[in-house]
This record gives sequence, C-alpha cells and structure tokens, in this order.
Amino acid sequence: MTDSSERSASGTAHGADESETTLDRVNEGTSTLNNVLAAVVALGGVAGGAVGFLTEIPHDVRPFILAALGIAASTLTYRSLSMQATASRAARSQQHSKSVVFQGLAPWLVLTVLAAIWVWPDSKSADQPEKDAKPPTSTPSLSAKSISAAISEIKDGIRYPDPDGDKIHACITVSGVSKIPAGFQVWVMHKNGTKDGPAGGLYFNVRKANPEEGSKKWQTDEFSVGNGQKDVGSYFWIFLYLVPDSAGDVFSMQQDPPTLKETPADPPVNARLITKIPVIKNDNICPKM
Repeated sequence: MTDSSERSASGTAHGADESETTLDRVNEGTSTLNNVLAAVVALGGVAGGAVGFLTEIPHDVRPFILAALGIAASTLTYRSLSMQATASRAARSQQHSKSVVFQGLAPWLVLTVLAAIWVWPDSKSADQPEKDAKPPTSTPSLSAKSISAAISEIKDGIRYPDPDGDKIHACITVSGVSKIPAGFQVWVMHKNGTKDGPAGGLYFNVRKANPEEGSKKWQTDEFSVGNGQKDVGSYFWIFLYLVPDSAGDVFSMQQDPPTLKETPADPPVNARLITKIPVIKNDNICPKM
C-alpha cells in the first residue's frame, strides 16, 4: 500500500511537472512570437510610411492601408495563439487561455492605432499648398493691335440691338456672335440720354454677356431700360465694354443689378469701349424671352 501510494504521488508530481513545463514553453513561445511580430509591425509601419512618402501616396489613404494591414495581422495572430491555447488546454484553464490570446493581440492593436494616428493627415499641412505647386496662370496679355481687332470683331458681331440705332421694348437682351478673347469679358450697361448723346454720370443695369459653350454666340440676361411708362419715347444709350477678367469679377460681386459711377475717363476702370448704341424706348413691354 505504501509503495503504491508513493508511486501514485510520484506519477502525479511528474504529471504536474510536465504540465508546468508545457505551460512555460507555451508562454515562452507566445512571448517570443509577440516580440517578433511587434518588431515586424513597427518596422513595417515605419517602412510603409517611408514608402508612402516616397511614392507620394495621399495622406488620406495611408490610415486605411495601415488599418487593413493591422486587421489582417491581428487575425493571423489570433489564429496562431488560439492553436497554441488549444494544444495546451489540458494544462491551463480556459480563462488563462483567453488571457494569453488577448495578450498576443494587444501589441498589434496598439501598434495599429498608433500607426494610423502617426500618418493621419494634419489639418494645417493639408490646407497648405505643396511646395512644387504652380501659381495660378495669369490672365493672358494682348497687344494693343490684338485688342483693337477683338473690339472690331465684337462690334461687327452685335445682333441686337442694331448697332446703328434701334427701337426697343422696356426689357431687352443684348446679343451677338463673335469671339471673345481669352482673359476678357464683354459687359453691357446703359445711360439716360438724348438724341445728341448720353447724359448723367451713372451706368444702369450692368450685365455680363455670357458666351454660349461651344459657340461664338453670347448674350446678356434680360434687363429693363428706363423707369416704366413715363419715359416711353425717350432716348437711352447702350454701352458695350471689353473688360479684363479681374475687373469683370469685381462687377460680378456688385449688387444685382449694379449701378456704376463713371470714372473721370468715363469708361469703367480697365475697360475698353466697344461701342455705344442709341436706342428709343418704344413701349413699356417686357417680352418673355
């Protein structure tokens, strides 16, 4: 009985020693694997960031790439550690197995988050232009001869009103067919006046002539001339100007419809007069365009 008990105790102790040895090996292997994988992830993150900069991968894309790699790595680690945990289940409790698994996952998840934060685009740098970015192209300049030729072409292309004088309704649309040179716009406005010429120091209902895409046609939006029924039969003068884009953009921001004061030189600043057309307000009708 004594020998049997001793053999049983010896066997139990030997089994416990083997279980502890197996557990130690699993823990040691898991720790080593974690260290190796963590080093790989860290080096991979740094290398990936360097490659990203060298290949000019957009900042907005990098976090998603690293996140995908982190998820894939975490999945592989989970499977690897789960297999080890299953193999040594007889020597460890289920709770301890889960602890080993999550200990293996933790470094990966932390490194993934840190890597994503590291490459996340900085709002300040994102708003700043790139060093190699080219400045906006300046408005093309034209020689005096080219501008004169463009003005003549636009004047000859006016379709309404008749450049030699016309009778108009209370609301009109000025239109034409001609090429408007790049970097310039055609603007239309009118003044009160008499048969002999324009009067007063104000331009009314300033309108841009909008080019038709893929065509040389252009026209303004409909605008009114005069002040209702009381000035039917009166003379007005329609002005057309060739205006640089910079000046035209300023006109566009004015109150709609803008009213401009004439400059000492009469035409609006930086504008070239194309023509001025005498018209008679024939009625107080605003036709539907």
